[in-house]
Amino acid sequence: MYHARASWYRYLLIVGINAVLKMQSLCPDTDTYVRKALFTAISPINWRRLAMGNSSTVGSFPSMLFAMASAVLCFLCAIDMRVNGKVAHTRKFFADSVSDKSPASRLEAVLGIEIKKGSSICAPCNREVTHVLQWQRDTDKCTKAIEKWRGIFSGPKEVGGPKTPQKQTSAPLEERGGETKRNLPFTPTRHSPARKVTRLSVEARENIAPPPSDTTSLQILLKYPSDKHARVIELKGDAKALVQQVTEKSWNAAANSALRMKNMGAALQKKVAKKINTEVRDLAGSSILGKTSPDDLVNFNMDAFAEELETRTPWLNACFQGACGKESRPAQIAKCTAASICVKVEHPTLSAWQYRNSFVLLQGGAKKKAFKRLNKQNICMSHSRSIAKQVEFGKNRDRDMMEWKATIEAQFGAISSLEELYSIIEEEEASGEKATLDQSGNSTISSADLQACNFSFPSFVQDSPEDDMSELGVEPLGQQLEEDNTNITKDIPDVQTTLTTKLQNIPGYKVEEYKRAIFAITQSVSSLHKTAKDIIASAITLLKVMPIRTYQVIFDNVDIFVTAKHQSKRNKNRSLHWIQQYAVIDRVLNDLDSSTPQKSLRDLTVADYLPTEAIQAQLRRDYIIIVSRIMVDCLAAFEQLKKAAVRHIPHPYSEEMSKASEQTWLGLQFKNENVSADMVEILRYIQTHFVPAEEDPEGRIQRLLLTILLGGDWLSVERAENVQLAFMDGDNAEERLDGLLPKFELWHAIRNLVEILHSIFYKEASAGDKGSLCSNMNVVGATTAKKGPHDAYNHYKEYINKDIDALIIYACLKAFKLESIDARPADFPPAYILNANLHVQKDWLESRAAEIVDDLLAGNTESLHDIREGMAPKPRPQLPCRHPGCPKVYVRPGARVTHEKGHHDLVVEEESEESSLPKEDHIYNYQTSKLTLALLIRNMDDATKEGDGERLSRCFRMALLYYKAYGHTKYAYGTLMFFAKVNALLPPKLAHSLVWNRVVNNRGGKGNNIPLDQNLEHMNNYLKSFLKHLGPNLNEQSAARIANAIGEMAALLKRADSDLGVRSDSGRHTKADRIPELHTLVDQYAQVEALSYVPGREYNSFPGFKRDLLAKLSSVNLAKWVNRLVSKWSATYENA
Repeated sequence: MYHARASWYRYLLIVGINAVLKMQSLCPDTDTYVRKALFTAISPINWRRLAMGNSSTVGSFPSMLFAMASAVLCFLCAIDMRVNGKVAHTRKFFADSVSDKSPASRLEAVLGIEIKKGSSICAPCNREVTHVLQWQRDTDKCTKAIEKWRGIFSGPKEVGGPKTPQKQTSAPLEERGGETKRNLPFTPTRHSPARKVTRLSVEARENIAPPPSDTTSLQILLKYPSDKHARVIELKGDAKALVQQVTEKSWNAAANSALRMKNMGAALQKKVAKKINTEVRDLAGSSILGKTSPDDLVNFNMDAFAEELETRTPWLNACFQGACGKESRPAQIAKCTAASICVKVEHPTLSAWQYRNSFVLLQGGAKKKAFKRLNKQNICMSHSRSIAKQVEFGKNRDRDMMEWKATIEAQFGAISSLEELYSIIEEEEASGEKATLDQSGNSTISSADLQACNFSFPSFVQDSPEDDMSELGVEPLGQQLEEDNTNITKDIPDVQTTLTTKLQNIPGYKVEEYKRAIFAITQSVSSLHKTAKDIIASAITLLKVMPIRTYQVIFDNVDIFVTAKHQSKRNKNRSLHWIQQYAVIDRVLNDLDSSTPQKSLRDLTVADYLPTEAIQAQLRRDYIIIVSRIMVDCLAAFEQLKKAAVRHIPHPYSEEMSKASEQTWLGLQFKNENVSADMVEILRYIQTHFVPAEEDPEGRIQRLLLTILLGGDWLSVERAENVQLAFMDGDNAEERLDGLLPKFELWHAIRNLVEILHSIFYKEASAGDKGSLCSNMNVVGATTAKKGPHDAYNHYKEYINKDIDALIIYACLKAFKLESIDARPADFPPAYILNANLHVQKDWLESRAAEIVDDLLAGNTESLHDIREGMAPKPRPQLPCRHPGCPKVYVRPGARVTHEKGHHDLVVEEESEESSLPKEDHIYNYQTSKLTLALLIRNMDDATKEGDGERLSRCFRMALLYYKAYGHTKYAYGTLMFFAKVNALLPPKLAHSLVWNRVVNNRGGKGNNIPLDQNLEHMNNYLKSFLKHLGPNLNEQSAARIANAIGEMAALLKRADSDLGVRSDSGRHTKADRIPELHTLVDQYAQVEALSYVPGREYNSFPGFKRDLLAKLSSVNLAKWVNRLVSKWSATYENA
């Protein structure tokens, strides 16, 4: 009976469970009760009563169902806690342990909800509660567990809205009725026996619905003004998540939820677009993009624009940044480009970015069609606006030059104003003395006035000088000086104010001139100056010795050939010859005398223009440093001494020459320097516009204040000097064009030396002479260099440097017995050198380099001594008759021979000098002489890079002889004129500037100087990059528009390159790997034994080659040439 009844009740329970689960799916409220029942514990006795059919237990079917459903499950995760039939690994929910609080207490701290029900929990849940407490601040990791547990203990919400939960307490025993411990819910312990669970059939298990998910319910109160009671709205889905995340201040999660909502996303897009539109509208009034003046465009900075986007348009910036991904320089460029394009649509004046792109297109030669296409995309401005902006840029062409000029004029104007003030003070003092009356009313005449009228006074001796002083009203000198000093110190402010007032009352001077004069007075006021005249004299001296920032102008011809599109007799091809010019500030200043020449040309000596022994010693020192660099750079054996090599030869102005130069473009003159009349106009234009001068109120030049240097190639300088010679009979300095001092520049001068080297050592027929210049070019494949320096200067110069390096390397291998370039002997350099300091290493390295220089160059300049001796004044030769007893002495050898043969019948055979000379090695002569000239050129290049004017002057002493010996007479003439000006004709101030201000530095740093004329060549090429795109449309108007604006455009494009990360050209050619070619050239020299002296050898194309390249230069002819020119210049410049 018992078993039958129990089976029957079990069957009913299974059916009931299925029914309840079906109800749960149909009725949401069932979920609450099911969850409630699943966490209610049933004691074992209730199961027995249920099986026996006890009415006290079976009173409610759901209660029986729920009691059976959660007998030994974990309170939190509902996992069966039975292990091998016994409940194990559990933790009592409300029991405190020795070391920690109960799980219920810890869970209350996390959930913020009071827990009043519970049973045992499993060990994993217990550990999880501990972890949740530890990770409480990490909401992302604990959200799932917290939401689940909050749903368990929160319970259902009432319809009327949330109520504050009342604290529930355990009912007292008297209120529990007859409930005993047996009737309390069963709480399984660690050692509780396992309960048997009725195994359901397959069909029954499939009909049981899955357990309901644990979710957080969210209700909000909404009360309108007309409502009596608040409305309770329960939120679900994305809206529920959004409100919850906003409440919890989880802004990222709230934003994600809002974007997932379809309607909300569309609304957000509209609001964001409106917000961005508002930002751009507020930006338009004062944006960097709206500043489009020439100065603003030149100074436009992309980083400043990016910062403006971030601070003033954060929503717009965020949109573009999101599209670009992570922050980077390319992303910033893309963001700024996109923003500039977008904001210009509604605000066309925000066009700075587009103007910059327009100048990029103009420089690249884009056609009008390209401008139209890109303008439609808001990438650039229209072609017409771009041209108009280019014209606007050209209005500032001479601005920098005018500022430099005005500064010098203000300096001289301040001196003139002080000199005039000095005269006024003198006149006032003189008139005041004459008008002074003594106490009796009689006029007092000073001894100075009487002396001015040729009155004289006899001298006398005072009898009692000290006693009679008081009677005469005169105090002792010492006491008088002390009181005077005290009074003067007190009166200094009054004197300064008086002088300043009088100075400002002098008419005819500019504001800047007054300011400089007042500054000089302020600096000169002290107790040492007793009178106003002393203060003014000191101020004048101060301004005169103050260095003036002088400048010079460089000019050269620009030759362009224009092909006519439609040729005819009227429309022919044109060959245009214009002049381009620019100015540069002199970096080396001085306070030397600028009034008188240094000495007469008649006093010019050989030591002033030829290389003396001291000069040759200095050149030897330069060559040693150059050779030492090649040794450490190319030979592995010397590689460890790289730091000991001198990379920059110091000079007195090394610091000044390492600074970047200030320079400005001065546009084009549409004149042809080949035409004499045009050359006159060129010089007049430069003097009128660029030479500091004192002008009258109408702008006419009254006096030239300064002479500036005018540089160019020798052909241009020769024409300028000829024009000045033609106008030397002018009435004033302006008509004589005295404001300009023409000078030839370095690049063309060095290029002439390279052409001399080519003419000496290169012959097309010498391709078969191994080791010769032509043969080596063929071996390394330098076919372009074979065209020569005139047609391929850069290629030729690059090859010559390789060839000379290879020759020096071969000399080192031979001298130091090294097997190859890559050889590293164990004992070379010696260990004590490698361990020594840099000074010792430098001395040792240079001593080894000196061995190479002395060995190869020792006999190559023997003729220099003969030239100096031949040009020096010598006594008349004494040639006595060789017949015994004859007293005759002759000057000429021929006259002596005639006398001896006619009177004494004596014939003396002359010894042949050629027969007594040993045979020479002409191949050795060829190689060593080539090295001599190449090192001179290398030294000039290095001195140019360092801006060493003194070293360049030393090199030009040698270059003068090469120019004269090998037919470059114009540069020989110009070089001799250079030394005549530097050592005689010019004042010390101008001569010093002529020596030292010969180069320009475009980017700063040591060794980055280039010749002024080479810089102009680069500028010409840059100008032609604009002009060539005009094609047949090139004319003076379009060329002037571009030339006037090119300086500002170049600065703009340079800033654009810096913003965009475009690497600008350094001006130097990239050096490829030279090692393979050096190996090849060294091998050529080794095969021919180029530096081994073998008498009798010679090249077929260079028979009888002399070692001394200057041996062909006659000292007698050179002396005649120098004397003739010095006499001519003396008559022209000194006696004019």
